[in-house]
Amino acid sequence: MAHIQGRILFVAFIGCFMLSATLCPVRGGAIADKWTGSETAPVIAQAFIESDETFRYDGLKETLNIMPIAVGREEYMVKAKFDCSHSGYGDRTGKFLAQAITPHEAEIVISSGNVRSAVMDSRWDMIAEKPL
Repeated sequence: MAHIQGRILFVAFIGCFMLSATLCPVRGGAIADKWTGSETAPVIAQAFIESDETFRYDGLKETLNIMPIAVGREEYMVKAKFDCSHSGYGDRTGKFLAQAITPHEAEIVISSGNVRSAVMDSRWDMIAEKPL
């Protein structure tokens, strides 16, 4: 008798598991995946920006503002705004620079945990570190 009850419980458990797996996408499983990516994309983008030559040269860390924007199920766009204490892009060591607070806005696309594209002010390729 206990053996039969154990089998019934096992079959009921498997049935519940299969039903929940089937209903998960309908009840928000895909949304949960989207939020997971949206939560990690800003972290990846921040690390990328902080290691970028422009930001490392004279970026003002206290002005860095990351704004995630989900683009698709596996790809996310993150917008970032920050200020630098001089004009220009990249490592500007040895160059004559205007000393003025310069605002920058970057659009970074992250897919599968990797930065796929990064463009600052619609004119600077942050991956290649050169003008577009």
